[in-house]
Amino acid sequence: PLLIQVDDNCLLSTTDEIIQDQTAIKIYPNPASDIIYIENKNQLDINKISLYQIDGELVKQYDGDISSIDVEGLATGIYTIKIHSEQGVYVQRVVITK
Repeated sequence: PLLIQVDDNCLLSTTDEIIQDQTAIKIYPNPASDIIYIENKNQLDINKISLYQIDGELVKQYDGDISSIDVEGLATGIYTIKIHSEQGVYVQRVVITK
């Protein structure tokens, strides 16, 4: 399966292949108020981890494999975590609360 993305001009494009094994990465807690933990259960070769607001704006980005994201200063809302690896992309929505 492919991830479909819509840009600012409403043009559709396909991006990286989605990781088939959805148990390969565990993101918790959800909802979160201060820290989100990322557990790389299958030791995937992670290149980049990005956190986006619901409108698609990039909020935070990390190069390489990290185990947590500090979300304490972020506004309450729904965010998307996108994890890029050699095996594909893992995408999960998370809720940030106060």
